[in-house]
Amino acid sequence: MRLRQLENFIAVCNLGSISQAAERMHVAQPALGLQVRGLEDEMGVQLLERHARGVRPTQAGLLVADWATETISSTNALKQKLRAAASDMTGSVTLGLTPSLATAFALPVLHEVQHEMPNLRLHLTEALGHLLRDWVKAGRVDLALVFDGPGGTSAGTNKLLTESLYFVTAQGSPLAKSGTIDLTEALEHPLAIAGAGDSLRAAVEHAAKSLDLPLNVEYEIQSVNVILKLVRNGLASTILPIPMVLEHLRAGDLVARRIESPALTRDLRWLTTDKAAPATAALQGLVERVLHNQRNDPLLNEAYEMALVV
Repeated sequence: MRLRQLENFIAVCNLGSISQAAERMHVAQPALGLQVRGLEDEMGVQLLERHARGVRPTQAGLLVADWATETISSTNALKQKLRAAASDMTGSVTLGLTPSLATAFALPVLHEVQHEMPNLRLHLTEALGHLLRDWVKAGRVDLALVFDGPGGTSAGTNKLLTESLYFVTAQGSPLAKSGTIDLTEALEHPLAIAGAGDSLRAAVEHAAKSLDLPLNVEYEIQSVNVILKLVRNGLASTILPIPMVLEHLRAGDLVARRIESPALTRDLRWLTTDKAAPATAALQGLVERVLHNQRNDPLLNEAYEMALVV
């Protein structure tokens, strides 16, 4: 049970509609329905009853909604106390982010650190996952967010979020359709993609191997900017996370289709040094809140499924 799940349930009770609550809380309606059913299973009672105009809480549902409201209120009060304590923290922490995470979240993280932890000296570094792992092990980076290796190899502590990967092509291409794309179809087309050693390339290779399909790599390029130029000019397609193409999607020159059947995803986990300072733990909590809040962007909300963030 997560606080987000309780917040969503309260919204359903207040609005009397799962669809309206889903829109208000920026979550897919089927996912919200599953959350409610999961909460009912956990509590062992029916929490909602359906009627012609929507839903209403049962007597048990009203009790759970009251308890959830108190739980969220007390948790928020605790968070405020922790943030006040964090504002007094001093020292220096080096945070490592992968390129896709840095693109989407570096600026809001820096802004929140300046606001909530003004006495902390934050050093932010961007690098590929395998480099961040080495740097954490060597003590050069105190805290890092890295994606699992191929096959879901655990990289650190419990999963923080799951990132969906997308098939990206030029606007105007025959492949530039709405909706999702099957992984088998995505792998049929010539791709511009990073070379060996890149975690995203490894994830795509692993998925292709699991389906016993060849990987059709037309251009092997380490630069995302060059890859996107090739894609915009219709010379190839690519597979990338949403943050790497966010501005192009908003500009309308690229189209991204989420890969499904099976889904192509990566799990994000924390890596920390063996002797993490108190400021490191406080920074970790702040980063988790930023990742949670940034999902209010509809594109990021679709691309990231939160796991442990509350």
